[in-house]
Amino acid sequence: MAVIFAVVGGGAVLGIATSPDYGDYGDHSDHSDYSNYSDEAERRQRRIEDKKREINSKKSNVNTYKTQSVNSYLQSSTLREESGVTVNLAEVRRDGDKKISDKLNTDFNSDAASLKHEIEEIDAVINKIDKILKEEE
Repeated sequence: MAVIFAVVGGGAVLGIATSPDYGDYGDHSDHSDYSNYSDEAERRQRRIEDKKREINSKKSNVNTYKTQSVNSYLQSSTLREESGVTVNLAEVRRDGDKKISDKLNTDFNSDAASLKHEIEEIDAVINKIDKILKEEE
């Protein structure tokens, strides 16, 4: 029995003597970099949050501009209700240009009617003058 104990005990001592020293971290990379990775992740997360806030702010600015400056030129209620970020700009341009064109035509026709009336009055006066001149001859 002593022989078995000596063999088993000797093997255990030999195993302990040849096992690697796990307390020695000399073969691993520099552990002080771990805090740098954590700091970098925090900085990256802050940059992402800042960009999200910036994007939301710009979306808000676009929507405000559309609501205050563009909607008054639109005829389509669908285009007026749509967000400034997602609205189709070509459709907005067509709709707005049509409303502006219609307004210009209405204004022009109104001005033209007024001018036409003035021309008719002037023409009537000229005809009277012409009639008077013909009678005197």
